[in-house]
Amino acid sequence: MMSINLRVIDPPIYPGKPEPSKRMTLIVLPFLGILSFSAPIALAIVGGILLIVKAFKDGEVLETEKFFLLISISNDKKQKEDGK
Repeated sequence: MMSINLRVIDPPIYPGKPEPSKRMTLIVLPFLGILSFSAPIALAIVGGILLIVKAFKDGEVLETEKFFLLISISNDKKQKEDGK
């Protein structure tokens, strides 16, 4: 007859109490990752806006615009004179 008697040499050991779930970790870590990526970007945008507003209040932007307007007006006059 062709039968074999099999025995388990090293039976498996199951844990007495279950390990804690990793569900909370899988929820919290992506949230922290999103915050760590988007917070500096948001701060840079807000900081840039505040710098622009401050420049308008101080009048720096207006002085710069006046300078570029004078350059463009002088260039237009030179082009008109060259065209005549």
